[in-house]
Amino acid sequence: MSALHDAYERIKSGDKAGARNLLKDYLRENPHSPNGWWLMYNALEDDARRDKALARVLEYQPDHKQALKAQAKREAEARQRSTSFDFNDSDFAMDDAKEDGFSLSLSSDNDVDFASAGTPRKKKKSGGGGVALAIILGGLGICIVIPIAIIVILALLGPTIGEEFERIIEEEGLTTLSSGSIGEYNSQGNISVGQSMNGNVDTFTDDGWQFEGASGQSITVEVLSRSDLDPQLFIYGPDNMLIAENDDISMASGNFNSRVTVTLPTSGRYIFVVSAFGSGGAYEIRVS
Repeated sequence: MSALHDAYERIKSGDKAGARNLLKDYLRENPHSPNGWWLMYNALEDDARRDKALARVLEYQPDHKQALKAQAKREAEARQRSTSFDFNDSDFAMDDAKEDGFSLSLSSDNDVDFASAGTPRKKKKSGGGGVALAIILGGLGICIVIPIAIIVILALLGPTIGEEFERIIEEEGLTTLSSGSIGEYNSQGNISVGQSMNGNVDTFTDDGWQFEGASGQSITVEVLSRSDLDPQLFIYGPDNMLIAENDDISMASGNFNSRVTVTLPTSGRYIFVVSAFGSGGAYEIRVS
C-alpha cells in the first residue's frame, strides 16, 4: 500500500494524527505533491493550518477540482460568519503585532514545519487623565469607530453581483452547465432509467457510469451518500465534454448529496462521473 493510500485509510478510520505523521514523511520527499497536501488538508484539524495546506494544493495544481470546491465552501462559510460581527471598541484597537496562529510550510531541509507565526504583544494601558479629557477622547473614539463599523458592515454585506450569483448557485444546489473534457475514472458499468446502483468511490480516482441517452430525453441523476462521503456529480456527453454538474443539492439546508436534471442534447453514450469532495466512500446513484 502506498503512503498516500495508507494515510487515506487512517483518515477514514479517524486516526488523523497517524495520517499526519505519515504525510509529514511523504511531503519531505515529495514537497510538491498536490495529493499529499490534499490529504494533509483533510488530516489537519486547525483551521489556519488547513488553509495553508489548501493553498499548497492549489499552488501546485491550480485546477484541482476538489481543492477549488473546498476553497469556495470555506470562503462562503467565512462570509456567513462575518455577517454576525459584535462591534465594540476593542475590535478597532490598533496593534502592530503579528497575527496569532500557525503556519504550515516546508522548512529549508524540506521537512514539514508547523511553526508559530508569532504571538500578539499586549496593548499598553493608558494612564489616567482628567474627566474632561476622558469625555473628549471618548467622543472622538465614537466618531471614529461608528464610521469604520459602517464601512466594514457595508463591505461584508455588499458582495458583487458575481459573488451573489455564486452564493445562490451554491446554497440552492442549482445545476451548473459547464464545459471541459473528461478525465480518468474507474468504469462501474451501465445504468438505465429506473435503476439504482451502489458504488464506493476512491479519494483519488472518480467512478464512471455509462448511460445510453436519446436526443431531447430529460433525466434526473441523483447521488446519495451512504457513508461520510460528500459526493459530486458530473455528466459528460457522447463527445466526452462536460455538460452539467452539481455538488450539493442544498448547502443551506445541509443536503450535501448531488442531483442533476438535464435534457440531453444528442443521442449517444453519456458518462455519469461520481467524485469525492474530500475522502471517498459508499454511495447510491439513481436515474429517473
